[in-house]
Amino acid sequence: MFLKLLSRVIYISKLPLIIIFLFLPLEVASEENLKVGVVNNAAPCSDYKQNEYTGSSVDIWREIATELEIPYEFELIQSKAEAIEKSQSGEIDIGLSCVNIISARLEQFETALNPEFSTPYKEDGLAFLSKKQEFGLTLVLKKMFTNKILQRSVSLLFGLSLISASILWLKNKGFKHRDLVSKNKFHTFFKGWMMLTMGNGLEELGEGFFTTSVVAMSNIINLIIVSIFVGTSAAVVFEQDNIIEGSDVDLLVNKLNQGIVLEKDSISEIWLNRKLESLPNKEINKNIIKVKGNQNLLNSLRSGEVSNILAGRERVDYLLSQIPVTERSSFFIDSDIQNSTPQAILFGLNLPTYFHKDINDVILQMRFNGSIEKILNESRLN
Repeated sequence: MFLKLLSRVIYISKLPLIIIFLFLPLEVASEENLKVGVVNNAAPCSDYKQNEYTGSSVDIWREIATELEIPYEFELIQSKAEAIEKSQSGEIDIGLSCVNIISARLEQFETALNPEFSTPYKEDGLAFLSKKQEFGLTLVLKKMFTNKILQRSVSLLFGLSLISASILWLKNKGFKHRDLVSKNKFHTFFKGWMMLTMGNGLEELGEGFFTTSVVAMSNIINLIIVSIFVGTSAAVVFEQDNIIEGSDVDLLVNKLNQGIVLEKDSISEIWLNRKLESLPNKEINKNIIKVKGNQNLLNSLRSGEVSNILAGRERVDYLLSQIPVTERSSFFIDSDIQNSTPQAILFGLNLPTYFHKDINDVILQMRFNGSIEKILNESRLN
């Protein structure tokens, strides 16, 4: 009797453990590896080359997994958009790359049950990697002919002097001075017009108060226009590539006219689309190319198809380092954009919630002890 009672007590005491085991998540009960998706060709954040997964986000995950003793296996993913899609569908448990936490991506989760980001492990802004403009007579002339101020100055100079010449021609019934008279009336008028355009004609275009006043007024206006023309021409000729802080309208318009290449479905594309919507109505040459991968970004820039790459600042640093040393002096990092956004690990739909807390705790610990900063610095050097 005593033995039966004892066996029942032992059975009842073990029952909660059996129930807990039955309700454990499948991943824990079977010790199944977590599926970790790594975005390809997104160095320095994530990449796959020489049969090895590399990048700062991959190194950070390895330290987290080691600390928590999490078994996992990598899976190659071709884009950040695909990583987000697979995390929502539960095809992967973790998504790795420089995935920015922005409202446009958070909105994608409205129909999902549980996918979310980890605690941010860093922040990154945007920047342009730009090609220096070649200096030469052809380039200078091209800049001068396409400059709106110079175009308007020349139009005003010839237009106002034409009006003044016409008024004097009608008032004096032609130009009588020997330096202007020609057998052809058109030639005579043309000489007087050019004389006014050059800022002369006080003696040659007629006498009297009215004529003198018109010529003097025309010369004063011409002097002002010529001053504007000369100043603008000097600015165009001696224009240099300077690093400009901020992201004002003039800077963006200039970059658009030169041409921009960016990664499709990236934060760069989202930011640029929002800026384009806010631009005032201007004649803007929107030369924008969307590609996939670092190599395509560099090919578009180095070939001269465009003059600017728009990407995250960390990625821009990496892309510059991938340009051959013999060419690198022809490029520069321009215009840090004040658009810093947090970056984090992407949690999949089926990742148990207790993993969320454990991973976030390790990220906070790594940020505090400087481990993440060390990894990021090493990725910039490689």
